[in-house]
Amino acid sequence: MDLSVVVPTLNGREQLARTLDSVSDHVSGAEVIVVNGPSADGTTGMVRDREDVDVLVEIADRSTNVARNAGIAQASGDVVAFLNQGVAVTDGWERAIRAGLREAPAATGPTHRRVRAGKTTEPAETGAVAGRSVTYVNPDNVALTRNLLADLDGFDAA
Repeated sequence: MDLSVVVPTLNGREQLARTLDSVSDHVSGAEVIVVNGPSADGTTGMVRDREDVDVLVEIADRSTNVARNAGIAQASGDVVAFLNQGVAVTDGWERAIRAGLREAPAATGPTHRRVRAGKTTEPAETGAVAGRSVTYVNPDNVALTRNLLADLDGFDAA
């Protein structure tokens, strides 16, 4: 599995740096793509100074889904993972993606939010679509196969 990691960002230089540090520390051999747009906090310079970012894409639109689609267009991996600029991955993240993708064309996991007493895990969001119970994919921490992305035609940018 060739993995591309796409991180959309907007004026989140410090959060982005922590996310990129965690990817560098816990993911081996992944292509890292940052889609910035348009930040005014020095994000571009910080990303250009890093040796662990393979591609920097600058966009004019402030839409996260536009950024995700721009990342897909640049990604070379047969699996594309998307991380929110504030998410830090842990040691088992890549292993969990590989295990999840053996079962399905998408793998998603929890994200944690820092609170005063430590952190909390966001619960899975569920709902009904066309009378069926569904569990929504967490777009802040998801990996999708290239085939699934083609079937979905990317993210809805409207």
